Amino acid sequence: MARRTNTRTGIASALGSLETRIMRALWEATEPLTVGQVRQAMRGKSLAYTTVMTSLNRLAAKGLVARRRRPLHWGYGYQAKTTPERLAADVARRVIQAIAPGPLEPVVCHMLGLNETGAQQLTALRKKHTKRPAR
Repeated sequence: MARRTNTRTGIASALGSLETRIMRALWEATEPLTVGQVRQAMRGKSLAYTTVMTSLNRLAAKGLVARRRRPLHWGYGYQAKTTPERLAADVARRVIQAIAPGPLEPVVCHMLGLNETGAQQLTALRKKHTKRPAR
C-alpha cells in the first residue's frame, strides 16, 4: 500500500483545507458574516450549514475568529481576529520552535543569511522589544 503524503502547503498545512477556506472568506469580508454568508462566500463545493458552523466555532475556540451575537438578527456574526500574514508568522514560529528549540535568533539569522553582526542586532532588537515599559 502506498503511503499518503501531506500535500497541503502554507496556512492550510496548519488549519486544514476547510478552515483555510473559511478564514479566506472572513478575510475578504468587510464586516462580520453569518454562517450562511460564509457558505455563500466560499467558492467551490457546497457544504452543509452545520459543517460550516462547527468549523467556525472551532476556529473561535482556537482564538482565530471572533463570534458575536448580532443584535436585531438571529444568530452570530463571525470575524477574523488575525490577518493572513500574522497567522502565517505564528505558524512559522511554531514550526521553527518545534524543530529547533531554544532561541529563535540563530535560526532566523541563518534563514535570512545574516552574519554575526546581524545576529547580534537581531538579539538586541528582540531584547528591546520584550522589555516591559517602566511604570
